[in-house]
Amino acid sequence: MDRYIPFHLIPEILSKLPVKSLLKFKCVSKSWLALISTPQFIKAHLNYQTSLNNQSLLVLENNCSFKYRSVNSLLYGQASPHVLIPQDEGALTTTNDRHLWRYFEIVGCCEGLICICVFRPRQSYFLLWNPSIRKYKNLPELILPSTASLSVISGFGYDASSDDYKVVVLVMNAKYSRHGTLVYSSKAGAWRRIADLPGDTSYLSSGPGVLVEGKLHFLAKETARGAYIVSLDLATEMYRELEAPNPN
Repeated sequence: MDRYIPFHLIPEILSKLPVKSLLKFKCVSKSWLALISTPQFIKAHLNYQTSLNNQSLLVLENNCSFKYRSVNSLLYGQASPHVLIPQDEGALTTTNDRHLWRYFEIVGCCEGLICICVFRPRQSYFLLWNPSIRKYKNLPELILPSTASLSVISGFGYDASSDDYKVVVLVMNAKYSRHGTLVYSSKAGAWRRIADLPGDTSYLSSGPGVLVEGKLHFLAKETARGAYIVSLDLATEMYRELEAPNPN
């Protein structure tokens, strides 16, 4: 019997292993490192892990550190590894700064990545975090005008048509009824402005956008019209308006 595994079976076998094992196997050889690092392998591994339906929770503990815990470990006391956001690369990720982390939100979670926003006067810091491989990326700084009437609403999602993760920031100035939309593309690595919100949208709910089938949805309101939904297609980056469900 042949003692060697056929090369074409190696990607299939590796794609079914836990992330912790893959991180170790990157050191086996240059060919394995190259294989595990390819977008095709990463996608195959993500699809398989998603099919297992192993649900996890992101927990913020009292010491201002994030931990990624499996639901089973919390419900049944099963041991599971937890992951900390690193603390050694500047103020944005200094998790022991209680004052800093009082003003943050989880923008969204999609395809294995978590988007976090930290708010400061005139600035909103964003980072993309992959807790499975213990890596994160600080996005380019986003500096906003200094005004008390300014509000920022965010969303995060994945554009399958271009294989691109996108962070969306809606900037609203209620005093002057001005709105703007900024989009960060993980492929381009930069922010850019796209078309503004449609119509006379005077109000958006403060929570992050809800991602459904490649579109971010925000609850909006007009004085004369009442509540409705603004939907942003991440592929075309175009807005459309939808009727809100009847609360009755």
